[in-house]
Formats: sequence, C-alpha cells, structure tokens
Amino acid sequence: MHMTDLAAEFHLSNKEVDGVDDIEFWIHKLFNKICGYMTKNGFGDLWDEEFKNRC
Repeated sequence: MHMTDLAAEFHLSNKEVDGVDDIEFWIHKLFNKICGYMTKNGFGDLWDEEFKNRC
C-alpha cells in the first residue's frame, strides 16, 4: 500500500509526478489493469486474497 499512500500524499499536496498532477486517477487505472490481467490468467482468487491481507 506504500504506492497508494504516496499517491494520496502527492494528490493532497498538489505535487506532480513527471508532469502528471492527477496521480490517484492513474494509480486506480493501473490497479484495474493488473486485477483484470490476474483474473484473466487464473490468479483472481490469489489477487483478491493478497489484497484483503494488505488492507
């Protein structure tokens, strides 16, 4: 969750990352892509379990 914490911190402080000022939006899109890939390739249950363990 370190990456999402940093994204939220950057968003709240109006920081940019390599010219991108809405990093939360891109982190959300990245997680959706990874989740879709994991599910499509048979790792959906593992992804869900790891996500639950870390939240």
